[in-house]
Amino acid sequence: DASPPPRYLGGMPRRPERPPEPADRVDALVERAGDAFEAGRLDEALALADEAVALAPRSVPALHTRAAALAGLGRTEDALLAYERALGPGKDDPELLFGAADFLVNDAQDGEPDRELVERGLALARRGGKLARRAGDVPLAGDFAWLEGAGLNQLGRSSEALLRLAAAEEAQPDAVDVKVEQGFALYELCRFDEARAALLAAEALDPEEPWTQHQLGLVAER
Repeated sequence: DASPPPRYLGGMPRRPERPPEPADRVDALVERAGDAFEAGRLDEALALADEAVALAPRSVPALHTRAAALAGLGRTEDALLAYERALGPGKDDPELLFGAADFLVNDAQDGEPDRELVERGLALARRGGKLARRAGDVPLAGDFAWLEGAGLNQLGRSSEALLRLAAAEEAQPDAVDVKVEQGFALYELCRFDEARAALLAAEALDPEEPWTQHQLGLVAER
């Protein structure tokens, strides 16, 4: 009694395994790219994101991951183009809006602030903040308010920056970045005692934050 071939077990021929759906493949590639990004394997993250974008050219997670990988690799011009491409289909995606705004306000700057890039980042941060508030996401709204404050500081509009940073602090009372940015704004306004208090509060939360020490040194010098 020879056993039947495996494909006839159970009296029915086995169906061949179906290839994964394109959407499943894209999701898997994006997840692998994200893991590689977090592990610092940025070239691998970019290659996986490129593969995902080739399969789904309008996938916001794939486009966002590709832009973030380019930014992490220091390919600023390519990252700028990649973020703008992602913002086409992802103009209402809060995670993408935050990533793009953070890149434009902070990471894309080299030396003197590029006002055009900062203004673009501010516009994205304002849009993202509105979406976060509409969704009732208080921490995310605080993140966007911090970004607005950082951008306004870069443009020399420190009084306006303090207003947005106050909103950020209300949403996230223990955020070190918010207090450091407040210290910077107050320093620029020559309110040195208040700047020092904000920076000491930041230091108490994270003694190892280098920007806190840098700014405290400037305050002490004045």
